[in-house]
Amino acid sequence: MSEVGVVIVAAGYGSFREVGENPYPKVLEPLDQDGDRLVLTAVMEATTRSGCSPQILVLNGRDGDCICRTLVSRGFRGFHVVRQPWRLGAADAIARALPVFEAEGAEDFLVVYGDMPLWRAETMRELVRHHRESNAMLSMVSVSIEAADHPAVLEKYGRVLRDAHGRIVGVVEPYEATVQQLAETRRVNPSLWVFKRWWFAANLHLIQPKSKGDGFPPEFHTPNLVAIAASVGAPITEMPLDRREEALGINTVEELEEVRAIVAR
Repeated sequence: MSEVGVVIVAAGYGSFREVGENPYPKVLEPLDQDGDRLVLTAVMEATTRSGCSPQILVLNGRDGDCICRTLVSRGFRGFHVVRQPWRLGAADAIARALPVFEAEGAEDFLVVYGDMPLWRAETMRELVRHHRESNAMLSMVSVSIEAADHPAVLEKYGRVLRDAHGRIVGVVEPYEATVQQLAETRRVNPSLWVFKRWWFAANLHLIQPKSKGDGFPPEFHTPNLVAIAASVGAPITEMPLDRREEALGINTVEELEEVRAIVAR
């Protein structure tokens, strides 16, 4: 997979506690009692095993130095670091990795979020394989929330929308979905992606920024690219995932404890 890069988006400001006077990055929280594995190091271990290279880590301005020091102290080497200086959403964060991918000759790239430590390298490789075999512009994992082991977490993810023929036409966030969409759309998108680099770069400007009402600038959301691709007939690949627990992210202390329990099995 020398031509498939990976970008790990860890530019968020999530924190569950403070160390001294500073918020402590949630991606550096330990996953085990000994503290040998951290949320972010588990993600990086999986992406390394997936064979994707170059590996790019997108960090914010507040936590970036702390995260880099921690990774280096634990023996991680060979990853590129780019910074997202403003809170402009994940699509903007991903775009900051594009110059490195272009320079390294990566025509496709995998997107993983730094607070989702249960993804397996095998899942990443399989998604990349589906993407390349279908010559897709974008590829994504989808998960059914029917009879899910972790429905509360999965319900938070964007719903995969389809037309009358079953073709994917978009992803809508739960808070923006209609009652009918929530009732009828039972597959979600947990944000494991593969993109064709040139296509992502060419269509990034079509994303309409959305305000979160939190006092920060409107953000550019990656799932919007699904509707953009569908509107012009660009190939989209979907890989249904049976192991639903892989898709768990960490946004609360309760979710961190849930992931820790899975890791400890």
